[in-house]
Amino acid sequence: MRALRQQDKELMFNLLIDSSMRNYITLILAIASIALSAQSTIQFRQIYGTNGTEFGYSVKSCPDQGYILAGSTSSSNVTDGYLVRVDSFGLVMWSKTYGWENIDVIRSIRILPDSGYIMAGFTNSKGNGAYDGWLMRTNKNGDTLWNSFFGGTDWDLFYDVYQTYDSGFVLTGGTWSFGNGAEDLWVVKTDKNGQLLWSKTYGGTKQDQGRGVIETRDSLIAVAGFSYSQSDTLGDSWILRMDQNGDTLWTKSIPAFSNVQDEARGICQVYADLVVCGINKTTGGVNNGYAYAMDFSGAYRYDLAFGNATTNLETNAVIESKQGGLALTGKTSLVDQNGDFHFFQAANWFATNYGTLEPDEAFSIDNTQDSGYVMLGFTEGHNSFLPNMYLIKVDKYGAAINVLDIREQEMTGNMSIFPNPANEVLMVRSDNESTFSALLIDMNGKQIQSANTTSSALSMEVVTLPNGLYLLQLINEDGLLIGTKKVLIQH
Repeated sequence: MRALRQQDKELMFNLLIDSSMRNYITLILAIASIALSAQSTIQFRQIYGTNGTEFGYSVKSCPDQGYILAGSTSSSNVTDGYLVRVDSFGLVMWSKTYGWENIDVIRSIRILPDSGYIMAGFTNSKGNGAYDGWLMRTNKNGDTLWNSFFGGTDWDLFYDVYQTYDSGFVLTGGTWSFGNGAEDLWVVKTDKNGQLLWSKTYGGTKQDQGRGVIETRDSLIAVAGFSYSQSDTLGDSWILRMDQNGDTLWTKSIPAFSNVQDEARGICQVYADLVVCGINKTTGGVNNGYAYAMDFSGAYRYDLAFGNATTNLETNAVIESKQGGLALTGKTSLVDQNGDFHFFQAANWFATNYGTLEPDEAFSIDNTQDSGYVMLGFTEGHNSFLPNMYLIKVDKYGAAINVLDIREQEMTGNMSIFPNPANEVLMVRSDNESTFSALLIDMNGKQIQSANTTSSALSMEVVTLPNGLYLLQLINEDGLLIGTKKVLIQH
């Protein structure tokens, strides 16, 4: 088993206060997750996947305090869209794959008022050409209600979807089938049933792409992406403001990055501001992250910079935090050159990293019902070898617990653990082991109870234990681990 980091790592980030003076205040923040793990908020780290490659691209917090995860898996086909519904502890309630005979990927998911889901991505199994934009609607159980496909004979991809006030949907991505040049930034508007209302392209003769879209509180549309067709041929972050018909009101790049390559990867509304996040390359070729805020007319409000001349730090997603200001996530190589999840929140000017010694990267972040945050991406750690979906839930201070970094291990014998969830008594029975012991461990890594048996069965009283998630480790008479299982105590 690869060694796992037991504490969150120190992150240095630069906060850009005044863009005209370009004065950086360097803050060094560090936090040990185990030291803060006594919070009442649920915290966990979970991985999802089987024997294939799984990426998590989008996560949303559900009203029941669980989460819906969207991405892709290669476990059952070439590549399929992948949904995983989990409860508040990150335990799987159901998972489903979507797709056909070729490559099908879900890049964005939103929860609808009826608790169903709308998803956007791309497929080369259906549609009109090489790849088509894919819009899918399901009910709350993940059962498909309809699919819609958009595009021409070339590559056409969706990266984000947002439900509009008229109950329809607006999508953004890139199209090679339509427009002025190579790839054009693409915005599509549909009705609530996925029927096309309009499709428009934006850009010039070079590559232009949309990565994030929202409808703001004034019922107008805002898109963030990048363009190589503007005056900066190195590549510009590109923000577009348009009306409900897709007619452009204004477009904007970021003046501070006029001589470097940069691209926007996410967008949200924070109070009365538009905030985009993304990356810009330093002169040494290192990716640094940023957040840039403007008012609804495109006028500059403030910006934040992350990273330095020698450390990659990429910001992939940004949200309005329940605690005020913004929160964002992405990837950093500050401590681990393979990459770790990066997290920053403006409410208390806090930043930290989470990860293993293998490649880890976050693509999505959302607020949770308990005022914490949840981040989704992938990891190649935890004995994954291939990328697996990686979900990290932190409290409002950014603290995460490492205990669930231990993946459940299959039992070497025929062991039964019941009931699970348990209320008063937890029973363990074995068909193969007559003598074994059980250790019950809480989420702080503390051993709560132990029991032994020489008669193939044992019981543990749990009636006085607090509700929550625990780990049960079973050990045979030779002191070897039989397996580890997650147990829920629920009174």
